[in-house]
Amino acid sequence: MELVADKGGQGRLTFGDLQIDLVDLDGEVYASGNSAFYERFLGAGARALIGEDWLRQASARGPLRALEPFADLRQLVGIALAGHGALSRGRQTRVDGRCAIEVVDDSDGGSLYVASTGTPYPLELVQPRAAGRLVFDRWNQPATIEAPAHVIDVDRLERGR
Repeated sequence: MELVADKGGQGRLTFGDLQIDLVDLDGEVYASGNSAFYERFLGAGARALIGEDWLRQASARGPLRALEPFADLRQLVGIALAGHGALSRGRQTRVDGRCAIEVVDDSDGGSLYVASTGTPYPLELVQPRAAGRLVFDRWNQPATIEAPAHVIDVDRLERGR
């Protein structure tokens, strides 16, 4: 994901068998994905009806709103770092070639790796119980977020229009 504070984000997410291309731009969520994604969010056979179009959710509530935190920098960092137990200093290591210090969550064995030189940005979060890994890279690099073409409005689908 490419995330821009106060703007939105875009990229690809994978959750088990779900693959989701996601764009959140100025409060509107756009998503496209594999058949498992469409079945989970809209029901069986939805992929055949949608074709190659993207789904758009503009209202504050709806099935795609559950994806919004993954494309919002502040929400994502808040979710990723919430609910931890006691923390302890781990080992010095390297993450993608950068010197880092490990911060260990003693309650679940998760690790947050923070840059130990330069600005102390988070570099990677690893949660072994959830088999999850979140990589933070390209801090302060320019990113362009654009709304996709060919969208279907989920709000209208839900109203039967």
